[in-house]
Amino acid sequence: AKSNTKKSQIQGELTEKWLKIAAEAYRTEQTCELLPMERWKGYGAICKEVIENCWKETHQHIHLDRCTIHRIVKGGQTIHEFNAGKRQLLPEEEEVILKYAISLAERGFPCSQHHLHKHINGI
Repeated sequence: AKSNTKKSQIQGELTEKWLKIAAEAYRTEQTCELLPMERWKGYGAICKEVIENCWKETHQHIHLDRCTIHRIVKGGQTIHEFNAGKRQLLPEEEEVILKYAISLAERGFPCSQHHLHKHINGI
C-alpha cells in the first residue's frame, strides 16, 4: 500500500510525462502541411487526444490544461521542473539520508537533529 503522498507524486510524474508528449504533439501538428480545407488542431483538441492516449496506455486518468501546454510550447517550465530548481539536495542524497535515519531508528538510537545535520554535512 502506498501513502497518499507517494500516490500524488506518481500521478504528478505521469501528468508531467504526458504534458511533454502533448507539447511535442502540438509542435508536430503545427509543422504539418495542410490541405486547402483543413485546420490545425488547437491546444484543447491536443489535450483531449493525449488524455485518451494516456487512458489507453496506462488506464489512469490525468487532467491536462490547454493553458499549461501553451506555456510549455512557448518555452515555459512544468511545475515539477520549477520545484526541482529549488531543491537543496539531490534525490540520491535524500535516499542516503533516509536510509541513515531508518537505520538509526532500527537500532534504537534517537534520530536527533544534531546527528542528521552531522551526517548531511558529511555527504
